[in-house]
Amino acid sequence: MTNIKIVSPVESIYECIQHWIQQEIKPDGILGDVQLFLPDNGHYDSLDTPLLWIEKTEITSQPISHGNYTTLSVPVSFICADEVIDTVHEAELSTCNLACRVITSLLLNTIEPRPVANNIILKDFRVERLYPVENVRNTFEIRNKTMMLAATRVDTRFLFEVDWTRYETITAGGVRGVQLYRRDESILDDMDYASMDNYVDG
Repeated sequence: MTNIKIVSPVESIYECIQHWIQQEIKPDGILGDVQLFLPDNGHYDSLDTPLLWIEKTEITSQPISHGNYTTLSVPVSFICADEVIDTVHEAELSTCNLACRVITSLLLNTIEPRPVANNIILKDFRVERLYPVENVRNTFEIRNKTMMLAATRVDTRFLFEVDWTRYETITAGGVRGVQLYRRDESILDDMDYASMDNYVDG
């Protein structure tokens, strides 16, 4: 196991979801106008808008029903924000438009059940709520810069089936693979793949 990083199923799931969003943040992408993508909460020196950030909450699981698999229910919220320049109403329309395009970006990758990694199968994707975020309208300071933001929030839920005896691995050279765990042995499969594109785009 020297020089091999073990990647947990939860890490793989979040990495996959972020990849689905990031692949559309390009000039000809569905989210091409996004200036800043924040994959988690944190403190930032500056914010460019429109911006999109991810909020992660509690993951729940269903009992293991067969073999080594269990179903994880993964709630993920996407907050779309834009600076209020002219009117709050115009900024809210802009963020609602962005939120709808986030949904489209996710649906393109979740339209049917499929493997997203060697040990994870996407089972379902649901959009639960879409609504304006009132408190983001409040003015706040970012390194001495005052901004007024409008925001729209999308609450979604992903269902993944996970094999807990198989973990993704990354070698020091960046090669990905899968590790099988047993009580008496650990076997490294020959199913290596060089980049995430090989299993989230296929």
